[in-house]
Amino acid sequence: MYEIYTTPALVLSTRTQGESDLYVRFYTRDLGFVGAIVSAARKEISKHRYSIQPHSFVSLSLVKGKRSFRVTGLEHEKHLFMGKDIYIKNAVGKINSLLLLLIHGQERDIALYDLLSKLLSNFPDESSAEAYEIYVIVRVLHHLGYFDERFTDPIPDTLFDKIVPTVEDLEHIKSKRLTYIEYINKCIHETQV
Repeated sequence: MYEIYTTPALVLSTRTQGESDLYVRFYTRDLGFVGAIVSAARKEISKHRYSIQPHSFVSLSLVKGKRSFRVTGLEHEKHLFMGKDIYIKNAVGKINSLLLLLIHGQERDIALYDLLSKLLSNFPDESSAEAYEIYVIVRVLHHLGYFDERFTDPIPDTLFDKIVPTVEDLEHIKSKRLTYIEYINKCIHETQV
């Protein structure tokens, strides 16, 4: 008998597999990065059809088969930009793309999942969205170890003291926007992905 793993997860991406299946990439709290097959998810009668949307949080049950994980149960918890403006969808999409580039293999990181869950659920209004997106990316890079301690010019020591940034933090990021973007690009370049 197969062991069933149940964990909260962020849906990063989906792609069709075969006639009616989906291959979904999740970042889970308890298992880390997982790719799993959702059988018959594209059929109109599928109970999972509308739950598996990129950029949403779900409660996931899966089993590990011979070749891959298979989703056995799925419950939609929160869609990150449902009913919100397009700028949030674009920002969360960029963050998810970065996660897909930087996280490889199945390695559990509860602190990263909790950080992402908190940050992605608290997007501010459009006037601060770009600064918030930069903040989330810098926090993820810092957490994954891509943070270069020598590059501290734009980053105040207090920026990592709390999870959700203050208005002052976002104003600081706005004022040093190009420097932060240069830092992010430098970190991504050094990952060689």
